Amino acid sequence: MISINVLITGATGQLGHYLIEKCLEKKYNVNCLVRRVSDNTNLVKLKQFGDSINLIEGDITDINSIYNSFKCDPDIVFHLAAQSHVGKSWNQSHLTFNTNVIGMLNLITVLKEYDEKRIKPRIKLVNMSSSEMYGRDGVFNEDSKFTPKSNYGVSKLAAHEIVRINRNAFGVFGVNIISNNYESPYRSEEFVTRKITKAVASIKKGETDKLELGLLTPKRDWSHASDVADALFIAVSQDKPDDYVVSSGEMHSVEEFVKTAFEIAGLNWTDYVKINQKLFRPNEIMELTGDSSKLRKLGWKPKYNFRKLIEEMVKSDLR
Repeated sequence: MISINVLITGATGQLGHYLIEKCLEKKYNVNCLVRRVSDNTNLVKLKQFGDSINLIEGDITDINSIYNSFKCDPDIVFHLAAQSHVGKSWNQSHLTFNTNVIGMLNLITVLKEYDEKRIKPRIKLVNMSSSEMYGRDGVFNEDSKFTPKSNYGVSKLAAHEIVRINRNAFGVFGVNIISNNYESPYRSEEFVTRKITKAVASIKKGETDKLELGLLTPKRDWSHASDVADALFIAVSQDKPDDYVVSSGEMHSVEEFVKTAFEIAGLNWTDYVKINQKLFRPNEIMELTGDSSKLRKLGWKPKYNFRKLIEEMVKSDLR
């Protein structure tokens, strides 16, 4: 049996959790590049995997950290690390570009060097791109034009193009996953979906009596992080690298998410939700969804629908 070495950046995020689980099921050797910061509570969550994974201390903005992480001789690199909050990208622009763009430049530079030395097949790179690169309302596929209108969208497009250019010019096995929104019980509490489900649980338990939110009318395409992790494996298993959109193919408004979450807990959302205009985003995209037919033709199909996703999150927060 051939031993597969995997390197995951950004493993402390929700997608990293499901990716690690699925890699271990496949008997892969899992290595995770992680930042050891005092307030990184997500790092603690990785301890549940015990000695089955190897944690490598470092930061993708530091190229020496990348060199150190590649000592594990990876066959596959899943690049998940990013400053992934659209709202934060407005007031943390330097952090956003350093992490999302310089981090990718560091990674691709080291990967190419290691590829040249390898006797084994090329290292396979999977990069998480974002539907925020489209920057406008609509249904988009891999050939749609990118016109980002947030710092986050611009930074993700730069990283996306770095992978594409190096794939075409230097033969790097680079896959871009253009993901729409994905959620799970492991979603960080700073994102609106987890903010909602956590508040629902707190209200149900009598710990609080209100939830402040911004605009409720934007519609998004929400998938489960576990389904997205499945998509990554299908994409990287192809003979040739390519770009793939991952999406549920359905749009639901923030208001629908709120209503469903409260309904699952047996509550009426209008009794508790307050609109705060300070939480409105500049240049908000109102309707965004993806056409994932290219990936579905390869056998990918989501296991979660909209309600099942929210139900799992609410019940997890209630527990």
